[in-house]
Amino acid sequence: MKPPKKKTAETKPPAKPASANIFVSVSYPDWQQAILKVLEGHYDEAKKAFAAEKDLVAALRTTPLLEQMAKKDMKKIMAFVALIKEEAESKGKAALALTSPFDEMRVLTENKAFVTRTLGLTTEVSLYSSTDAAAPDPENRRAAAIPGKPQITFVAAP
Repeated sequence: MKPPKKKTAETKPPAKPASANIFVSVSYPDWQQAILKVLEGHYDEAKKAFAAEKDLVAALRTTPLLEQMAKKDMKKIMAFVALIKEEAESKGKAALALTSPFDEMRVLTENKAFVTRTLGLTTEVSLYSSTDAAAPDPENRRAAAIPGKPQITFVAAP
């Protein structure tokens, strides 16, 4: 005989967002730029491939800016390397660019109404630069924005 199931407290579904804050980055943070420069130096465009993993890791460890980072940050560094290597498979050398090939803020500004409507929001989205320290960012999404990958935080109705 099975024991009776425990009753779980009913959880309310999250409130439907009324608006959203979108964070756009024009360039990568310094540590990511350092990685991109190392990767670019170890990328063979003809083969569309990077040097051996051990060579990349060795080059990254001797990069001055990355040497200053704590060992615990190596996981974050390698995750970024993996992301860029994956993007390079489809985009080629363009994935190693330090900035976006187009003005993301302008595109989003010109399409604010469309983005708001598509997301089903009642209030127009707000756009912020990832460098805007005064932007409302309770979920710390601003720091995760990189060129080509804006970050969004939904805001529930009061």
